[in-house]
Amino acid sequence: RRRRRTRRWGAGERFARRARRKMAFYQHYRVSTVGCQLEDSLEEMIDSETMTEEQAEIVRNQFDKAISLALSAQVKNKANLKGKLHHYRNCDNVWTFFLDSATIKIDTNREAQEVDDKLKIIACDGRAAGTTSKKKA
Repeated sequence: RRRRRTRRWGAGERFARRARRKMAFYQHYRVSTVGCQLEDSLEEMIDSETMTEEQAEIVRNQFDKAISLALSAQVKNKANLKGKLHHYRNCDNVWTFFLDSATIKIDTNREAQEVDDKLKIIACDGRAAGTTSKKKA
């Protein structure tokens, strides 16, 4: 009698897989060029009744997850920013900075880019939205 081999997940791996499925991701990439184009396509599909609103929401959530994971894994460049801080705010661990007369220097090209208008920077925790870190005392 042959026994089928099944993969057994350790308790930690099971917890991590379940947590990954339930994680919420930031939605601010939806206003990027790619996110706006996706939204236009989804609206077209909903209007032509080839997709339901629930299916579109699943696609939006998958986009949030995919772009967050791709950017965290594939982008390794660093940038130096200089400018006059106009104002800033922090809400739900999402920092927003507004700079005037900003200069951006990216490590790959070493050429400074001047920004004539205001520059808005959104900085989020690298972990998924809604998660908190536990500090030991």
